[in-house]
Amino acid sequence: MSDITDEYSRDLITRMGDRRLPQFSRGEIRCAILQEQSRQIQELYDAIIDVLDQRTLENASGGILDVIGIIVGQKRILLNQGSQDWFGPDDLITSPDLAPAWVTGAPLAGNLPADDVDYLQLIISKIFKNHVKHGSIPEILRFVQLLYGINISIRKLGLSQIQLIVPFPTPEFVVTTLRSFISDDRADNQHFLPHCPTADIVNIMHRTESPFAPDRDIGAPDIAEAAVATN
Repeated sequence: MSDITDEYSRDLITRMGDRRLPQFSRGEIRCAILQEQSRQIQELYDAIIDVLDQRTLENASGGILDVIGIIVGQKRILLNQGSQDWFGPDDLITSPDLAPAWVTGAPLAGNLPADDVDYLQLIISKIFKNHVKHGSIPEILRFVQLLYGINISIRKLGLSQIQLIVPFPTPEFVVTTLRSFISDDRADNQHFLPHCPTADIVNIMHRTESPFAPDRDIGAPDIAEAAVATN
């Protein structure tokens, strides 16, 4: 039970029964009428508490979450999280088989329906995005942290050009989505991230947990992992 339910829960049927005058406590018809009236009042009271409790972000689920998603403009989908399996023709035969073949430019991932846990996270990040005013770096970083739970960095490369720096390993669908475009004309700009519409994400840098410098004693880099940028 939530704090609202604990605080406002009342047994109105019992309380109304306790307030009967002694001279009327034995009347069967009067008691039956009072019992039915108190039952209806209890049902209405519980419905009011349910509106206060189950319609909040903390306790909403199922269809109620869908309604909240419609209000804030968030669809129940996980972007780019469905892998698209592909492979090329068999090299040992003269013609391709009937299986799906790799096509240049074809998407590597698709969308999946979100469960209640993921959908709630999407809604919260969408509410934050709806209130972004300036598309500033702190707003972008907070949006990504709310949506994916990761801390990224942004580096300015030039006029209206930025580089996203993500921790390694970051799932590929996250990298793809951060650079994607959307088509919700009611509330969003074209870019998925709430940055300035004129900004261009040039590339994405994968940051290792332990940055390093080359071994200068021997004059050559060591064999540890390096941070790389992907276009």
